[in-house]
Amino acid sequence: MGPTDLDYLIRLKIETGKCFANVHNGIESSKTYKEAHQILEEAPASEELENHAMLFPIFSGLCLALKWGRLKDDESRSYEQEVVARFVHEAKVNGDPVHEARALAMQGVMFYNLGLLDKCLQTQSKLDEVYDVKRHSKGICKAYGSDRAAQNYGLCAQWHELLNNYDEMLKTIEFILDVLLPEMEERNVHNQFMLLYPMLIVMKGQGMATRALNIFEKHVVKMFEEHYGSDASTFCLAMYKPTVNLLKLLAARDENYIIEDETWDEIIEWALLENTGTFKTDLESVTVNLGRDGIGAVAEICLLLTTNEISCSRMNQNQRSALIEKGLELANKSIERSANNVGFQYAFKEVKVVQEQLEELKAAS
Repeated sequence: MGPTDLDYLIRLKIETGKCFANVHNGIESSKTYKEAHQILEEAPASEELENHAMLFPIFSGLCLALKWGRLKDDESRSYEQEVVARFVHEAKVNGDPVHEARALAMQGVMFYNLGLLDKCLQTQSKLDEVYDVKRHSKGICKAYGSDRAAQNYGLCAQWHELLNNYDEMLKTIEFILDVLLPEMEERNVHNQFMLLYPMLIVMKGQGMATRALNIFEKHVVKMFEEHYGSDASTFCLAMYKPTVNLLKLLAARDENYIIEDETWDEIIEWALLENTGTFKTDLESVTVNLGRDGIGAVAEICLLLTTNEISCSRMNQNQRSALIEKGLELANKSIERSANNVGFQYAFKEVKVVQEQLEELKAAS
């Protein structure tokens, strides 16, 4: 196979991988990207390819598949390290900051998954030097579907918190809100969610639940409703209601946010539903990487409902006991997922305290 035919074949694989990703078939998407990578590694004509930029969607797709657990790797993440290193190298040689920013963002996430927080921040500093949201965001979205360079800043807020860099954590939050968010395309609600969700998880623990709620409703929920309508769907849609309810309950507890009686009843009824707390595996593999899986969020909602005087006055003892049991079951499942994975350490930190408090409630009831 000559370089021209190889070029066509690889482009076909890349577009096929994108199509599978667009219909939320992560397994087939990851397989297709891996096939493309194997072909490039084995085909002699790959050395004659002139356009090395065509490699970048493959690297990005493989890294995401590894991150979301759709491709298996060894404990030291050898394959991921190999792919990321080549991605960073090829992007730097290519000289296009759009691809270099994407590669550095993926390298930062890889270091987090290896438990190397200091290296996360070193890579983030390099990203700061390369990435200009006004000049590069649209190009990154065009090449990769969403602005994954911008999305790293939400994760960076979590990295700073884990290292007790509270001033830098707060600066990162304000940078996201003041500099990055105004440049994001409103219609790309998936990008908005991926950028904001990790940051909002940080904010809720810093006494800023009301502000976090307003941000999420304005830039994610309302944008989805305005641009797509109630009959449409998006990958993270199942997280909208849990996120809104969690932030409302935290705002009510910590900041005297007023929840109307009717809304209290709606949240209680929703929390008691059998399917509340059931999420697709693909979605959970994403949200746990963002710092809070869906079941962990619902577990905390159960905790908040069973410890709030107003909500407790609006349910009977059987309902309260059912929520304690449900919350503890979900918290245990979340811990089972996150406890032994250093890349899920923020999610583990979030749910561990919830589990402990629910265990105390159960023992006292």
